Amino acid sequence: MEPSQKKDAIPAEAIKHMSPDQIKNYIKEVTPELLDMRKIIIRGQDIQRVMSGAPPKFKVQGNNGENVILADESGKIIATGEINRGIVKIKRVI
Repeated sequence: MEPSQKKDAIPAEAIKHMSPDQIKNYIKEVTPELLDMRKIIIRGQDIQRVMSGAPPKFKVQGNNGENVILADESGKIIATGEINRGIVKIKRVI
């Protein structure tokens, strides 16, 4: 764990005694950098395709089995996927 993450960590025992609203105050936004995955920007109709679980229409470069994040132009994560022969197979829509 990085030093900055360690100082922000909450002991599991403390979480058990928090209300859902208190827990929400500690939740950080999930970003591709936090997940340590490559981000691929999708636009236009590909956003709707991906949100319905279909791969984007374009091919991507990368290794088979490489996990990636699909995000819109603002950086909002839309889905996670896995590259297979240039096609991003959608694993999970966010």
